Amino acid sequence: MKNWKRVTPLQNLAFIAMMAAINGALSLLLSFLPYSSFLAIIILPIINALGVYLVDKKWFAVYVVTSTIIPLLVTMFDLSTTLFYVIPSIISGFIYGALSKLRIPACLTILASTIWVLASTYLSLPIIKVIYEIDMIPAVVASLNLKPFAVVLIPSFIFAFSWASTSISHFLITFTYEKIGFETTVWDWEKYVYPAASIILGTLSILLSSISLEVTYILLAISLYFAAFSVQNLVENHSIISIVALVILLVVAFLAFAFMYSMMAPGAGGSLISLFVIATSISALIASFKAKPLAN
Repeated sequence: MKNWKRVTPLQNLAFIAMMAAINGALSLLLSFLPYSSFLAIIILPIINALGVYLVDKKWFAVYVVTSTIIPLLVTMFDLSTTLFYVIPSIISGFIYGALSKLRIPACLTILASTIWVLASTYLSLPIIKVIYEIDMIPAVVASLNLKPFAVVLIPSFIFAFSWASTSISHFLITFTYEKIGFETTVWDWEKYVYPAASIILGTLSILLSSISLEVTYILLAISLYFAAFSVQNLVENHSIISIVALVILLVVAFLAFAFMYSMMAPGAGGSLISLFVIATSISALIASFKAKPLAN
C-alpha cells in the first residue's frame, strides 16, 4: 500500500506532471473521436479519482489545478466538448477520489459525483450560449423531435445518465482501488438513512408537483437512487414482516395511484411513481430494524 503513495515532493511533482499529461493527451484524443462524450465521462473520472487518492494531500490543490488547466489548454479549439464533457468529467474524478479518501460511503460518493455532472451541465449552458450562440436544451429537444413537455424531464434524464455512467466508473474505480489495497467502508447507519431519504424525497416530489415539474421529477430521480441502495438491504436482510409489508404497501400504492392520478395537475401524474418507491423504501426500513448491526 505504501509503495503506491507519493511521499516526497519530487515524487508528487513527477506524478502530477504525468497525470496532467495523461489528462491532456486523452482530452485531445477524445476531441477528435466522434461520439466520444461517453468515453470521456467514463475514462477521465477513473483516472482522476485514482490520481487524487494516490497524490499526497499537501499537493492536492496543485494536482487539481494542473490536471484541469492542461486539458483546457490543449482542447481550446473545441470548447463546447471541453466545457460540456472533459472538464466536468475530470472534476467528477476529483470529487470521487477526495470523498473516497475521506471514507465517505459509496452511495453518497456516487451521488455527489452524479449531482456535480448534473450541475456542471447547467453551468456550462450559458457559457456555450455566449460562445456559440446556441441554446443547447431547446436545440436538443428540437433535433430529437421531442414534445415540449420533455424539457421538464431533461434534468432527470441528465441525472439518470450521469448516475449510470458514474456507476460504471465506480465499479471500475473500486476494482482499481482493490488492486492497491484500498478498502471501502460500509457503515451501519446507511441501512436506515437511505430508505428514510428515499421516503422523504419521494413524498416531497408529490407535494411539489403543482409548483415545479422540474423539481418534482429530479426529486423522484434522487428518491429512486436511494431506493436502489435500500432494496439491496431489503434483499439481504428481509424478514417475514418486511415482505408482508412490501406486498401490502405496493397494493396500497397501486390503489392510491389509480385514485389520485386524475386529480394531478397536467404533466404531474408521473410523480405518483413515488408511491411505489415509498412503499419499497418503507419495507426496506422495516428490514433494516430487523437486521443485525454491522461489525465495523
